Amino acid sequence: MAEGFEELVRPILLPLARAIVRDGEAFVHLIVTRDGALRPKLIAADQIDPSLTRDLGDGARM
Repeated sequence: MAEGFEELVRPILLPLARAIVRDGEAFVHLIVTRDGALRPKLIAADQIDPSLTRDLGDGARM
């Protein structure tokens, strides 16, 4: 399990860490391909609309 996870995140790990340091946050879109494989894609923080942030209840936020 750990090896599979490592293979999955290795390509985006460095850009993900850079985004967290630079922007204070990072977003990953998890895409499931037609063959069922999981492909993570890093999304730039400036592409996220901050006006959509809201309380969802029970302590959850979006």
